[in-house]
This record gives sequence, structure tokens and C-alpha cells, in this order.
Amino acid sequence: MIKRILSYLKTDLYRLLTSSNLWLSILGIQVLLFIISYSEFQYTVSVFYIIGAIFYGLPSVLFYIFCALPYACSFCEDIEFRFQYLMVSRGSIREYIFSKIITIVLSSCFVMVISIMLYISTLSFFIPWIDKGMGGDLTNIEFFKFGFLVENGQHIFFYFLYSMEKGLMKGILSLLAAFFSICLPNKLLTLSIPVMGAYFIYTLGVALGNNNPMMNLHYIFSFNYKIFSSDILSFLYSAGISFACYIMISIAIFIKVRRRYYD
Repeated sequence: MIKRILSYLKTDLYRLLTSSNLWLSILGIQVLLFIISYSEFQYTVSVFYIIGAIFYGLPSVLFYIFCALPYACSFCEDIEFRFQYLMVSRGSIREYIFSKIITIVLSSCFVMVISIMLYISTLSFFIPWIDKGMGGDLTNIEFFKFGFLVENGQHIFFYFLYSMEKGLMKGILSLLAAFFSICLPNKLLTLSIPVMGAYFIYTLGVALGNNNPMMNLHYIFSFNYKIFSSDILSFLYSAGISFACYIMISIAIFIKVRRRYYD
């Protein structure tokens, strides 16, 4: 079974890495990051300040589309060209779906991590990592997950963890988009699902977790808020919530694909 899953993964990862959508997504996020942050360069700012301003702003929801673009439409494309029948004949439908799910999540995380790391590395040549002045970036740094890394000058590691957590959430929405692509195989609709899903998550978080941050996905995946006093526990909690969501959506995908394949 493991050998067949690895075989499917090899095919899916090759398809991902050779797809222009993957590299266009990274380029698109780079362009969007610089457009969003352009006005901030009028002031004396830092990398830390600009990243916070970007992800606090409304335009950042467009990142969800770019993270879904590389592989969330793979089920939709397989259905369109009836490619799933060929793939399933090589192994089993379970392994075929499992490989797709892993690749969708990995592609979302990869796009987010590479995009942010490229962006902050470029910015660091022109502006300082942090503003150490009175009322600067270190004022409330103890409330940030792994804020001690910023204090100790370990900025690359901090932003790697930051982008990983963002990528985990993008993975949830990309999987959700993949599920809807099976129900209604339309690429335009599929790529609009992450934005609608992000709005739903925010609204649901306000409704359910207004007085309980542990139920609010907006707080859970926010790096400037710690659910627990421990940075590691707060990060693991967001990762655990991500995997729980992956499992639930994966079950729904499996049921839907199985019905579609055998109908």
C-alpha cells in the first residue's frame, strides 16, 4: 500500500512541480505583497511592521486564491479529462485520493512559505528587520508566537514558522476548494471557494469564539496571539486544528469521489 501511495505521490508531485500554476502563484503573491506594502515605504518601517500590516489588511485574502491555484483544481481537471479512471486503475481509489490530498496541502504550504521567505529576504536588503526604538516592534513582542526569536535576531526562523502556520490554514481552504470542485467541476468557482471559506471562518470564529479564543480560528492562526502561554503549545494547537480539518474534509472528498467514480 505504501509503495502505491508513494507512486501516486511521485506522479502528483511531478505534475505539481512542472505546472506553471505553481510558479505563477509564487510570482503572483510576490507582486501582490509589494503592491499592498507600497504605501508603507513612505515611512521609516521595518520588515516586521510591513508583514504585520499586510496580513492585517483585507487584500491579503487574495493569497488564498494563489495558494489554491497550483493543485486545488486537480480533481476538477481529472474529471474533465476522465483521467481519474486511468489513475485509479493503477492502484486504488483510496490511494489516489490520499495522494491528491497530501499534494494539495503541501502545495499550499510550499507557496506560502517560499513567497514569504523570498519577500522578507528582499525587504531586509532595504529596511531593518525590526524597529528597536521607543514604541517600536518589540513593545508587545511577548504576545507573539515565538516572539523571542525576533528579540534574539533569529528572523529567518521566525518567518519560516510564521509562513508555515499561514500555509497550514491555506491548506484547509485549498482542500475545501478541492471538495467543491468535485461537486461542481468549475475552475473559476473552485478558486473562489477559498475567499468565501475565509470569510465564513472569520464569521464563525466571531460567533463561536468571541469569548473563547480556543474556538476562534482567526485567533488560532494569528501569529500575534498565543492561545497558551507556551509558544510551542500554541503552534502545535494550530497545527492540530489544521490536521483535524484536513481529516474531516478528506473524508468528505473520499465519499464524494467514490460516489462519482462508481456512479
